[in-house]
Amino acid sequence: MTPHRILYNAKCPICSAEIDHYRARAAKSDAPLAFEDLNETDLSKWRLNADEASRRLHAQTADGTRLSGINAFALIWRHLPGME
Repeated sequence: MTPHRILYNAKCPICSAEIDHYRARAAKSDAPLAFEDLNETDLSKWRLNADEASRRLHAQTADGTRLSGINAFALIWRHLPGME
């Protein structure tokens, strides 16, 4: 299964802590989520510049739909047991 991609800022301590929590839960449940640090990925693939990328959480579903903000969080939560 193609994972849903999640773009986050690993240099932000709050963002990092939250994503680390989600990543651990995703690994335990084999959730189809892949987490990408905006500081280490090619943002042109996301069609975002660094400023846009750092302002909110972004996600791309397995079918290519882009989400941001609360919709990106909802995508994560839908795939983690107990968070739906």
